[in-house]
Amino acid sequence: MTEQFIRVNELCYWVLNTALTNQINPSLVKSCLRALQAYLSWIPLNYIFNTDLIQNLIEHFILPIYSRNEAIKCFTEIASLTFDELDSQDPMRFHCRMKLCEYYCQFIRKITELTKSRSLTDEYASVKNS
Repeated sequence: MTEQFIRVNELCYWVLNTALTNQINPSLVKSCLRALQAYLSWIPLNYIFNTDLIQNLIEHFILPIYSRNEAIKCFTEIASLTFDELDSQDPMRFHCRMKLCEYYCQFIRKITELTKSRSLTDEYASVKNS
């Protein structure tokens, strides 16, 4: 299972990183984010909190309308992680919680930037129809 995860993870990272620097089909990015969302609950925490995954989701995939819903769903999945796999005294548990708090603040700032002077009802309708 670990080898399969590594392949899925590498593919997702490649697609998302390529999307940052090159023109890439938006449907490929959406599919990648959907796959990532499906795997986030069993990805080792190291791959989530010790990489640029969350930062990239917030900085590059929430604003574009084609990837917004999927990026928000990925972030929601990450925010719902419980860290139960880690001992309560494990420093990694504290590290993950602190990083999650930091990213949550960034997420709220990005959503605020996105919705500033906009009707949330209109925003929802525009995203829903994309």
